[in-house]
Amino acid sequence: MLSEAVTAAFEKCLERISEEYKNLQQQVPLHPGVVLNTWIDNLAPVVAARTEASPEFEQLVKALNGDKCRVTPSSLAVADFLKLSGAYFDLHAACRQPDIHKKLTGLLDENLSRPRTIHTRYLICLPWVSANIKLPVEAGWFRLRTFEAPELEERINNRVRRVFFPHTAVDPATIDRLSQAVWLEVEEGKASPPGLGILDYINYLISNKSGVLHFTPTVARALGRLVLLNWRTEREVAGWWPGFPLGPVIEVSDNLFESPTPPTPGVLPDLFDEEGYVVEEGPEWFTCEDVTALADYDHKLSALEKYEETNGFLPKRVLPYLVKAATLDAERAGEVDQVVNHVLALDALLGDSEPGSARRLRTRLGTLLGLDEGQLEAVKTIYTTRSQLVHGDPPQEIDPKLSWGARELARRAAVEALEILYHYLLSGEKVNKRQFLALLDVLGICRKEPRTLALLRKWPKSHQPDIRS
Repeated sequence: MLSEAVTAAFEKCLERISEEYKNLQQQVPLHPGVVLNTWIDNLAPVVAARTEASPEFEQLVKALNGDKCRVTPSSLAVADFLKLSGAYFDLHAACRQPDIHKKLTGLLDENLSRPRTIHTRYLICLPWVSANIKLPVEAGWFRLRTFEAPELEERINNRVRRVFFPHTAVDPATIDRLSQAVWLEVEEGKASPPGLGILDYINYLISNKSGVLHFTPTVARALGRLVLLNWRTEREVAGWWPGFPLGPVIEVSDNLFESPTPPTPGVLPDLFDEEGYVVEEGPEWFTCEDVTALADYDHKLSALEKYEETNGFLPKRVLPYLVKAATLDAERAGEVDQVVNHVLALDALLGDSEPGSARRLRTRLGTLLGLDEGQLEAVKTIYTTRSQLVHGDPPQEIDPKLSWGARELARRAAVEALEILYHYLLSGEKVNKRQFLALLDVLGICRKEPRTLALLRKWPKSHQPDIRS
């Protein structure tokens, strides 16, 4: 609960905001026909500047700081709170003050509560996803969805951004454009440390503020689920696999002491032609027949992630390469890196460090996916090309289809491995990478004799071989 001193100082500061609006209204009256919100948006920065220079604001900062010096990082945080809480929008001359004061005091109390989990949403635009897929798709802590323009405007608190933090705002034309796209929405919660005084707590809340949006492990985890889906282009695409370039990424936090960060520019969805008409189809748009598998992948990967040294080697060591390959921009010298990262994913899943590893990787991949000799030869070509690229001896010409093949092999291998490792986890078996490869090596030998393999598939479940040693 807020102390009496903080509550009284905050109340005085809110009254000062209302008083400033009344004073300005005499100079800039609200004429009939003028939109109220426009009038408020024009005056709000002036009211904020005057309030932050007032004795009432200074007294509020002192009350929060325990009578410490006014010029502290927390004074900037308190100024941000007044902006982000909506105080400068709500306390205009025509507002009902008692109700608004109660709401704002509750917000201050909520934001200063300790311990508290600070929630952050990351909105990642996916300009490559076709609008034809069935949405929304929920997976607990993340989801695929679309936004109407007013909903997106509200979700990112764009009015506050536009008035007080214009370098972080999204212009109306871009909002309309982005409202046509599919979004990945990721939620992340971070618990604040207990036992901090108010000043230390506010300083903690703003201690990591760099003004730059960075991807977090939580976002990377969500993208790792996304790249496992069997995405297919709606049209045949010539050239390199285009990947899944990310559009703008917007961070929205419920920490009202922290000013917003600018969205990353990303790749805007190509939804309009030169004359401004909506484009119904795009040559690099992807669709997925079973996008609901996203929740299933998340469930299984979340289970594996608890065992990093055994069954969890897949999400820990393999998926990061798939994400990196998918989010590279193939139009800006990314083609080579895409192939290399897809092969690195296969290496992380099926490779070893002993001589002859390339041959064994092909055999294991053939066993895992049931590839025939022609497909195994294609794997050899991909792996040879990767080696030439890495060792500085690239071939004169690379077939763009190679990038599509590398992507599909890496994705399918990861999905099959996920199913197998999760199956063993349900069976109570913790299988590390070495044991997983040993299983594939044994199955690879049997695979050469179809009769033996057919019999192996009928092995009685009650007599499973011991693979733990």
